[in-house]
Amino acid sequence: MKFATKKPVKKAAAKKAAAPNLKADVPAANAHMDSLIAAHADTAQDGRLEVATAIAMTTSLVTVTAGGDTFTTTPADLFARTFNDNQVGITTSDLMRVFLANLKVLLPQISDTIDQIPENPAIQIEKVALLVRLALLQG
Repeated sequence: MKFATKKPVKKAAAKKAAAPNLKADVPAANAHMDSLIAAHADTAQDGRLEVATAIAMTTSLVTVTAGGDTFTTTPADLFARTFNDNQVGITTSDLMRVFLANLKVLLPQISDTIDQIPENPAIQIEKVALLVRLALLQG
């Protein structure tokens, strides 16, 4: 008894839109890189917003207004100031501990780094923001 064998049936391949040759087309490759960077930039976290927010959670002298991809602070030059500046108002080590605890709530993934920040209110805020950014990059 012979059985009829069927030839394998080739399924029709789903048609894809023709992708640009990113190896040869330099403008397309650069445009593709720009879109990848933009996609990651939208979700990237550098910690500045969290530092500003933790300060605003600690003192009523600082406000943060976030919207879209940017945020603003009052005072506008917050990161150039020190914590004990009279327009920031974190003047004691106790208030620095509150700020650091707030920052750890906002950025628990780098709590070990935050634990190393001195409780000295004379520190420039930008230095804390830079340390936070570097810790997040090492993530």
